[in-house]
Amino acid sequence: MSKHELIGERCKKYWGVIPIVVFFLVRIIVSLIEVSTDSALRNIPQMLLSWFGGISIAILVFWIGRSLFWKNKEQIPRGIRILRATFCVIYCGGIIVAIGIGFLSSVFFYSPEHIVEQNGTRMVASVHSFLQETVYYYEYKNVLFRGTEQIGWKDYGNGGGDPFQQEKEPQHSFLK
Repeated sequence: MSKHELIGERCKKYWGVIPIVVFFLVRIIVSLIEVSTDSALRNIPQMLLSWFGGISIAILVFWIGRSLFWKNKEQIPRGIRILRATFCVIYCGGIIVAIGIGFLSSVFFYSPEHIVEQNGTRMVASVHSFLQETVYYYEYKNVLFRGTEQIGWKDYGNGGGDPFQQEKEPQHSFLK
């Protein structure tokens, strides 16, 4: 058996574990970059990584359930078939609920980011607006990362929108 055939056979056997391993490796690499460069992952890459982690966990749970409950091909007693069907309904319902909660949290906890330039410095402006519109400014590193230390903030008062789209003037501000 060649090396490629052996790798292909292992991938077929452990396909449910591969996504979670990839997720953990990416998360470790991102964490090392964050610590070594004093950076933080920006909102959209963080959200995509979180979704990939959730989907990887769902694949792992499905793979474990499939290997435990659906692998046997011999005659199965009626009670076991009922347990399998119940597990399948609970699993599918749990996945639907988890996806719904993940989608809602992504929508409600998302804060838009804008690349702005003030005083000759490129910054990431992170908009936080639920009842109070506040924009926090961080150092711009690149497309994926921003600085962790806050450079400043601007308070736009009551509201729930994006001050950059509404072109509002801040009530209070502080920039280093």
